[in-house]
Amino acid sequence: MKELELDLIDDIEDDLNDDLGDDTAEPDLLELQDTFSTNLCDVIITFRYLGVFKARAIACMKELAQRRANGDTFEFEEYIQTQMKTMPNINAAIPKYSLPLSGLFKK
Repeated sequence: MKELELDLIDDIEDDLNDDLGDDTAEPDLLELQDTFSTNLCDVIITFRYLGVFKARAIACMKELAQRRANGDTFEFEEYIQTQMKTMPNINAAIPKYSLPLSGLFKK
């Protein structure tokens, strides 16, 4: 039974890694320039909340900073903080979920 559980966890981790893809590649800068500021913030929020897509989050933050330097008045810091406050706490200490979740956030 324990072996079956570990196989299931390995399968889930493999599927998640396949779904998340390779985050080492730089995002297309032209794609970022055509993206709404709130969507760029959502990528940053995803990184802060789940710890995934670090390279994309950095690129999005750079794009938001560039927009600010060019006169954009969108308060992205406030938007990110407000959205982060609405996110539920992830309690990875719950025994049923702790093993699969602990492997997800080690990257």
